[in-house]
Amino acid sequence: MVEPRTLLPGVIPLTLRWETPPGLLAGLDSFRAWPSGLAFFFVIAARTATLPDGGAQVFERGMTVEWREPGTAPPECVRFTVTFSDGTTISNLDAHGTNLRGVLQIGNGGGSAGPPDDWVRADLGWWLSPLPPPGDVVFSVEWPYAGLVRTEARADARALREAASRAQPLSELTC
Repeated sequence: MVEPRTLLPGVIPLTLRWETPPGLLAGLDSFRAWPSGLAFFFVIAARTATLPDGGAQVFERGMTVEWREPGTAPPECVRFTVTFSDGTTISNLDAHGTNLRGVLQIGNGGGSAGPPDDWVRADLGWWLSPLPPPGDVVFSVEWPYAGLVRTEARADARALREAASRAQPLSELTC
């Protein structure tokens, strides 16, 4: 991630969930904003019994692999796309998460799998730059491997931009 090291972000009280088939959960949370972009967590969890062949290893691979050629991702790769109100579309399937109009890069994250409940889960930090222009921001996800067809969740860019204006330089904070 490339969030500014000398600024504390503006925090956005926003959680987005997508409609998913039984045994699969997906959403976004922990939105933080800086003048140069947004950081947030993409959270996805699946019951291993609902994934082909129990899928725990493929689950991990599908969350973290960067595909170099647009449109060449295998079915186990999660497709995550952000669309701005001006039509700009940025996807994890873009080469290295970048295109000429913006950046969507995976950062930190973690996951877990196994008993006692036989769920696998990934919490992946993402960086999105630049800030979206005014209007709706559409976050979409698709995961053919798990039977998740493309589904969308929307956020108002105004709240994201207002939070970015609240980012504070560390030097201005007092205890």
